[in-house]
Amino acid sequence: MYGRYRSHGRTFDRYRLPTSSRDSYGRHRDRTNTTTNVASGNRYYYGQPRIRPTPGERDSEIIRREHRTLEGNEREGTIPKPEPKPEAPKEELSKELHVKSIDLRVKDNVERHHTDKYSCTKDKNDEGEKQEPRLVIRRGEPFKITITFDRPYDRDKNELKLSFSIGPSPLSTKNTLAVFQVDETGKNNFGPNEWGATLLSQKENELSVDIHVPANCIVGEWELKVTTSIKGKDKEGKDTVKLFTYEHADDIIILFNPWCKDDTVYMSTDKLLDEYILNDTGVLFRGTSYQIGSRPWIYGQFSDDILEVSLHLLRKVFKGEISRVMADPIQTSRGVAQIVNVNDEGGVLIGNWSGDYSDGVSPSNWVGSTKILRQYKQTGKPVKYGQCWVFSGVTTTVCRALGIPCRSVTNFDSAHDADQSVTIDVHYKIENGMRVRNDKLNSDSVWNFHVWNEAWMQRPDLKDGYDGWQVIDATPQETSSGVYTCGPCPLNAIKNGECNIGYDSGFVFAEVNADRVHWVEEELGIFKVFKVETGSIGNKISTKLPEHELAGMDTFERRRKEREDITHLYKYPEGTSEERRAVLNANRTAVRPKEVYDKYLTEGSKDVDFEVKLEDGILVGNEFHVLLKCTNKKDKDRTVQGVYIRLVAVKYTGELLTTIKDIRLKDVTLKGGQGHTYDVSVKPEEYLDKLVEQAQMVIDAVADVKETDQIFCKTSIFRLRRPDIVVKDITNAVVGEAVEVEISVTNPLPRPLTGCVLSIESPALKNVDDLKISDIKAKAEFHMKIKTTAIRAGQAHVAVSLDCQELPDITGEGHISVKAP
Repeated sequence: MYGRYRSHGRTFDRYRLPTSSRDSYGRHRDRTNTTTNVASGNRYYYGQPRIRPTPGERDSEIIRREHRTLEGNEREGTIPKPEPKPEAPKEELSKELHVKSIDLRVKDNVERHHTDKYSCTKDKNDEGEKQEPRLVIRRGEPFKITITFDRPYDRDKNELKLSFSIGPSPLSTKNTLAVFQVDETGKNNFGPNEWGATLLSQKENELSVDIHVPANCIVGEWELKVTTSIKGKDKEGKDTVKLFTYEHADDIIILFNPWCKDDTVYMSTDKLLDEYILNDTGVLFRGTSYQIGSRPWIYGQFSDDILEVSLHLLRKVFKGEISRVMADPIQTSRGVAQIVNVNDEGGVLIGNWSGDYSDGVSPSNWVGSTKILRQYKQTGKPVKYGQCWVFSGVTTTVCRALGIPCRSVTNFDSAHDADQSVTIDVHYKIENGMRVRNDKLNSDSVWNFHVWNEAWMQRPDLKDGYDGWQVIDATPQETSSGVYTCGPCPLNAIKNGECNIGYDSGFVFAEVNADRVHWVEEELGIFKVFKVETGSIGNKISTKLPEHELAGMDTFERRRKEREDITHLYKYPEGTSEERRAVLNANRTAVRPKEVYDKYLTEGSKDVDFEVKLEDGILVGNEFHVLLKCTNKKDKDRTVQGVYIRLVAVKYTGELLTTIKDIRLKDVTLKGGQGHTYDVSVKPEEYLDKLVEQAQMVIDAVADVKETDQIFCKTSIFRLRRPDIVVKDITNAVVGEAVEVEISVTNPLPRPLTGCVLSIESPALKNVDDLKISDIKAKAEFHMKIKTTAIRAGQAHVAVSLDCQELPDITGEGHISVKAP
């Protein structure tokens, strides 16, 4: 309700801002007075100065931190704080009509606009410190304000105008400035994309006004000014108009509005909006398509600083140029996917897949987005380190904070097509009469899993049929139009193999539905296709089931049922004519195309069935078995030969590391209807020192049938299970009071766990710094109680991770119920 007052060249600010303050656009944000003549009258500005810095000033502060980092002289306290502004004499207002204050009616408006969860809208922050509540609204819906004047407003003698502006040089032609009168007729006939205001009521010196915000409004922090006018005569008796403009001290934050039918992010189902906008916790799926694991993630989009950082990132990715693109969810979501990674200037997270995270935080140690985004804000430096699920978790946070429905999605057996052929090529060489993978020639890769995002929006830039979920991906893999981003790509385009839609539809199609083409070198440098494997790429595509379908379940039951399989949204069932048409349609637009299919030689008769069977749920530290089952379906003898099984430790990105076991098995002759099972046992001492993060390995099985030249080759991903952290649910917490989070975990290894770091995060709990804990003895159980404070009433998740040198990436989750004091 504060503004500032300017009149006749004298300043009546209650506090004076430093004249050297600059915004992020390099210009002085001058808070001194100005006077201009309007129709032989004067233009007056009055009120009080801003309560908090402008968006540009906050951006500049983060940029200054970045510059200090680059210069190598960053240290605490290097930037002096501005001197407190001295009290100024009060203005003796004229008898004309002046605004004394504006009440933004924050509490009522934020409840109506579904923004009451944002910490900045409350009178205390998450730390319990007092703050001035900010108004956060969603576009396309009206909000109410109360204007108090120094005397009653006279409709016959006075005129009232409102002005909303955003950016350094607002212009109405760029949709960054809107000036409009308050309609006193009560008709409220505003179009969906029009600014407008209606007078609701008048009580003595107070006016209640309803302001309509257009559904295509630029998202960001808007300045509000109120202008009153008075008609009169000058000294010569000529008609004159005096304008008095009051600038409100605090910006109004306007976000996308998925509840509004006229907004391009509109989503019609409230229960889905409860999940994809309002839910600040979630689950990210990882592992393999055979052994799907999950880890909790705290999105925390309503927590302290997160909305502010998200708006800063939006301005930064568009280089401070406030324009219509910041009203467009297509460009905004694409920009978010770009700015979350650091590969282009000014991003949040540095990707690291090396296994060495000694100068930062291991990607597996993060359990939420809030610590990452706060660290980015506080230091001005990109945060070390992230991998795909971390990039995805932060992207979900920023999109939901800005009002774009968003979810994290995991694609298992996710292809990385390096040459845009829309096929994944696997090369073999003949070695001792056997086909053996020639990994030096394999530039394409298959990630055991990859986590990206989907954002919900309409696509008016495309023909009908492409609205809804769109893939965006912040993990830096390949450039898109010169920057490291991906999408938004419509799921319908991916499903139908339409690789010419734009925004990386071909790359995403290959990730979920490429065929794996096997080549063997027959002569020096000459390769022949001997198998096209369909159905091995893009499996069990998963996201979290909406919360309303999980209500009432305990933690154990939730973890069994919380995965929603959405593979059908990305592709038709394997083997159907629709799925094959989509593959061929995609192949027609590829760089290296259909000759693969024209020259493909079939495998011939399949007299023998082969099946690789892997044990599920094997805890790391235990022995396991790989089974290759062969069954002769014919009534004639068949000889299985060239049987070869190899196990290699692998990063989840598909990068092969150390060979764990490499074994050739004996030939076997099968009579009609007879079967045989090859059993390869793998002991813990064979693999423990060779495993890397996520305890995954590639298993190659190769065989052929002597009599028919039938060829079998199968690549499988196997994952050993890590122990879970047990987090005891908390049922009796009270806001502002101490809370103990009790955890336990058992070391499954026959050796101690060392270098252990524990991380905990919850939107209902005060921030807890990462904790270094003592070594956990071999086969021993570890217990710990972590003390913190409850900060928010309601139900919430508590996510915990434990990173140890011998066994990284152990996670667990619990629930907390917090009552108001």
